[in-house]
Order: sequence, then C-alpha cells, then structure tokens
Amino acid sequence: MSDEKEPDDSEAVRRVLEGDLDAYRWIVRRYQDLFYDLALRMTGIPADAEDLAQAALLRAYRSLATYDRSRSFRNWAYSVALNTIRNHLRRGQVLRLLSLEWLSTEVASPEPLPSGETLLARIEAALPSLPVSLREAFVLHHFHEKSAPEVAEALGISRSAAHVRLFRARRALAARLGIEPSRSGEDAPV
Repeated sequence: MSDEKEPDDSEAVRRVLEGDLDAYRWIVRRYQDLFYDLALRMTGIPADAEDLAQAALLRAYRSLATYDRSRSFRNWAYSVALNTIRNHLRRGQVLRLLSLEWLSTEVASPEPLPSGETLLARIEAALPSLPVSLREAFVLHHFHEKSAPEVAEALGISRSAAHVRLFRARRALAARLGIEPSRSGEDAPV
C-alpha cells in the first residue's frame, strides 16, 4: 500500500469503515500535528498536548461510524479533538495561549505596544481568564486559520455565534491588556 497515493479524507474514511486499518494511518498522519498544535495552544503543556492528540485520534477512530458524511470530515475531526481537550480542561487543567498577531493590527494604543517578548508575557497572563468558549473559537480562527464558518461548524454553533465569540475574545483581551481597541470596524464582530 506504500505505493498508493494517499486518499482524500472521504476516501480514507470509506476505506477505514470497510476494514482497511492502513487507511487510518493516513488520517493519523494528516491530523496528528494539527491536533497536537491545537492541544498545545489550549493547554500550554507539551506532554499534555501529545497525550491529548493521541487521545483525540483514538476517539475519532472509535467514533468514525458516527461521522456524518454530509459534513466536512476535517471539521468533524476538529470537533472530536476539541471535545477531548474540553474534557481534559474540565478536570482542572490551566489553559494558556501564545502570542496573537491580530493584537498589533487590530488595536490602537496611545502608547507604543511593548516589544514582542513583553507583549507575549502580557498576553499569556491575560488569556487564561477568557471563557473556554471564546478561547476555542479564538484558537481555531487565529492559530489554525479557520474561517468563521469553519469555526462555527467545528464548534457546532451558528456562523453569527462564531463571529460574536471572536469579537468578544478580541475585545476582552484588549481590555485585559489595557489597550484601547481601534475605532476601525468597531461595530464589526470580526
């Protein structure tokens, strides 16, 4: 099978459901780094991120028969990973996120923004105070480059709810950092 071209997600899922376990290896290769990155950004702990990525891949495999083929497999897989991470966080884990590129482009401050390292420290200190629902949307959008509709599908919420969560996360972070939000697009949720 090593001579075969890797199948797309729908083909790999079909093969796995027909009993081809090698096809799941393709899915694992395709998603393990994405799940690890998502878990790392949600927990801030590399060892936990590795465990959570593996747990999410195992959970996805076990739940594959429930996958609705009318939905995007990628978004379904993200939902499985997010649920795995949520369960872990509910057990008392601390949530930390890393720097945010949007901050320097979407906020206006009367004082210059601090250097990258200082800003990173301030952001890391502020992010754990966001509700999990805002952090999830924020990580998917800003770190995993998901569009608002993709965020909505992955989280099982409406598109407008995804826009609102992203808007609220940005505003809350700016407020916690003591940075005045820019006036441009102030009424726009995203």
